[in-house]
Amino acid sequence: MTFERFRALHHGREPLLLPNAWDHASAAALAEAGFAAVATTSLGVAAAAGLPDAEQATWAQTVTLARGIATLGVPVTVDIEGGFGGPPARVADRAAELAAAGVAGVNLEDGRGQGLAEVAEQVALIGAIKQRVPQWGPGSPVEESNRYSYDLRRCCQVPVVSSANSARAWATASG
Repeated sequence: MTFERFRALHHGREPLLLPNAWDHASAAALAEAGFAAVATTSLGVAAAAGLPDAEQATWAQTVTLARGIATLGVPVTVDIEGGFGGPPARVADRAAELAAAGVAGVNLEDGRGQGLAEVAEQVALIGAIKQRVPQWGPGSPVEESNRYSYDLRRCCQVPVVSSANSARAWATASG
């Protein structure tokens, strides 16, 4: 299964390098270059469509791209901004649509306009997604709160890495 394969990549000896694609051609090139998994970028998807990022304007483009690249033979994760708006159940339904298309997971941003989402709001979204898409991992809101806190301490996103060597150097220096 794609999700199990993606989860296993998080527990290997080497750091998981998860490059971002903005269209099918970039995703295919990254998969062909040997990356073990590929993610989408909401900014890239928005820019390719001539639409603004982080304004809930690109759901149609995001899901179309996800359906297309989920067939590339590597696990795919999808940046769903802050969930594209709506209550947790609606965000969870969107995640379920992506899971049904073969997506291994989502990046749920915690940025909201000029600030960050409240922790309780983010925990509710994560909990709703995990209940709706159980293959991505079950959890109660309390467990999710603890996991969200824990994940903030053990995961990070490096916006620009110019080579595999610089990625390794960054990972080594950050512990």
